[in-house]
Amino acid sequence: MRRLNALTVVFALLSGLLAAPTLALDYETPPSLAARDVATPELVRGPNHELVEPVVSDGWLNTYIIDSPFGQFEAQGHAELATRVREIDALAYLQAMSRSEVFIESLKKAGVGSVDAIVKVFTNPVQTIGGLPAGVRKLFAGYARTAERGLLGTRRAVTGGNSDQLDPLAFRKSNYLLSDGEREWASELKIDPYTTNLKLRRAISDMAVVQFVGGLPVDIALPMTASFALGALGNDERIYIQTASELEAANRQCLAGEGFGAQNIEAFIQADFLTPTMQTAVCRDLMALSGVTNREELVHQLVDSQSFEEARFLIRAIGLLADFNTHRTPLASIVSDSSVPEGLTRDGRLIVMLPVDLLYWTQETATTMDRISSDAEGAGVQVKELWITGRSSDLAARALGLKGWRLFGVE
Repeated sequence: MRRLNALTVVFALLSGLLAAPTLALDYETPPSLAARDVATPELVRGPNHELVEPVVSDGWLNTYIIDSPFGQFEAQGHAELATRVREIDALAYLQAMSRSEVFIESLKKAGVGSVDAIVKVFTNPVQTIGGLPAGVRKLFAGYARTAERGLLGTRRAVTGGNSDQLDPLAFRKSNYLLSDGEREWASELKIDPYTTNLKLRRAISDMAVVQFVGGLPVDIALPMTASFALGALGNDERIYIQTASELEAANRQCLAGEGFGAQNIEAFIQADFLTPTMQTAVCRDLMALSGVTNREELVHQLVDSQSFEEARFLIRAIGLLADFNTHRTPLASIVSDSSVPEGLTRDGRLIVMLPVDLLYWTQETATTMDRISSDAEGAGVQVKELWITGRSSDLAARALGLKGWRLFGVE
C-alpha cells in the first residue's frame, strides 16, 4: 500500500502574501501537453500502442487517446492510462494466440471450421472517440446528490469505440454471468475480469469457449510483446477465485461488520457504476478506516457516481484517505461534501486527497476549493491540507496558499 510522505511542501508563502488574501489571480487554461512530458516512455509508446498527440488536460486529469491495432482507446488520468495499455497488450497476446497452431487444433476439436467467427473481435473496426469524457469533471461541480444525476439512465461502459454503449443494469448482469474460464484467463493476463473494456471482455469470452470445448490451455507459452503496466485498483486475488455472487456476499458481510446499515449496503451493491472489483477495493479501504466516523458519506458519494471514470476517481481518493489514516495521522471523521472525499484528523486538520495528474488554477478548481474552504471555516477548521498524487502549476500552488491551504505531494 502506498505510503504518504510530505517530501516537499509545494509552496512556501511569504508573510506579505498572507497579509493580502484578496489579491486577484487570473484563472489558467490548461495547455495541450506533449505525451513524453506527462507519461513514462513505456506508456507513451509500446509494442502494441502509441499515444496520440497532444494530451489534453481539464485542470485535474489528463485525457489520453491511445492508438492501437485494435482501435483507439480513451483513458482519463494516468492510472487509467496504465490500465488501458495493459489491456491492449492483453488483446495483442490473445490475437497472437488465435493464430497459433495449438489454437487451430483446439478449434478443430471444438468442431469449428473457421477461426473468423471466434477472432473477429480483433479485426472489427473501432470508431475514433471524439471529445472528453464527462465523468470526473462533473464530480467537481458540487451537485452530487440531486435528481439531475439520478435521472441519467445509460452510460458509456468502456472506452474503445462509440458503438460500445451499455446500460449499467445490463453490464452488471454480465458480471454475474462471468464464467470460471473467463476469470482464469483474466488471472493469466493479470487484468481485471470485470473490466469495462468490452472489446477485451469479448475476446476473453471467445477464448474461454475454445478452452472449454476444445481444450485450449490457458497457460500456453507465446512471446509476450507487451509492456504490462500495473493496474490501479489493487491485486486482490479473490476477484479471480470467487464469482461475482460470492464477492457480493463477502462485501455485504464486510459492510455489515463495519456497522453499515441495510439501506446503505443495498445501495452500494446495486450501484450502477461499481463493479465487483471496485466494490471489493472499497470494502478493503473502509476496513482500513475502521473507527472513523461518518464513513457512510463515502458510500453515498460512490453510489451517486454518474460514470465509471468518476467512481474510479473516488475510489482512488478513498484509498489515499485510508492510507493516510493507517500510515500517517489517524482520522477522526469523514467530512460531508458534495464532491470529493475529505477527512478530519483528531487534531482538527482537514485533509483532502486528490489523485490528480496536473493541478491547474481553473475556475472549476477555484470554485471547488472555495466551497470546501467555506465548509471548513463554518465548522471552525483552521488547518487545511491538500495532498495530490501529481504536480501543481505555480499559479495553483500560489492561489491555494493565499486561500490558506497547505499543499503536499504524495510519494
